[in-house]
Amino acid sequence: MKVSDHWVRSPLLMVNRACQTCHNVSEAELQARVATIQDRTAGLIDRAAVAMTDMLDALREAKAAGAPPETLERLYALQRQAMWRLDFVASENSMGFHADQESARLLAESIDLSRQAQALAVRARAPAAPRVALPTEPVEGVTPTEKAPRGPYREKAAAPPPPPAPDAGAPDAGG
Repeated sequence: MKVSDHWVRSPLLMVNRACQTCHNVSEAELQARVATIQDRTAGLIDRAAVAMTDMLDALREAKAAGAPPETLERLYALQRQAMWRLDFVASENSMGFHADQESARLLAESIDLSRQAQALAVRARAPAAPRVALPTEPVEGVTPTEKAPRGPYREKAAAPPPPPAPDAGAPDAGG
């Protein structure tokens, strides 16, 4: 194990001692990589935080509207899962640099879980959708195959399927 510095501060202050002992690329390239990864991670953290806030607002409204306890339990479970992922990435202190793909995966899951909870909360406070009879007549503008003009689609639909290909490993009938 290499210990490059005992000072607790940003490794970017001394890239040559903190990073280049293991990463054999130029200081400028390392700093550019860090900036790209951290900017991308910060954007995902912001998106996850917006999704979290939207979800918390929807959850509060669902509770105020009298959502049943089992629905609230499911909402709270989704909230905990989403919050844990967001908190983990936000608090691990590298802004994604040491595990950028894992950070992105966790933030994507946080966003997804927040949006799942938000959708569930909105459904819990919304009235049930009315039952609507589906139309039984054909959809206007779609021509049945038998009434279609001659052309490749009609012939293709009306043609019998091709015979099965002979099995290459089967013995020939003649011999």
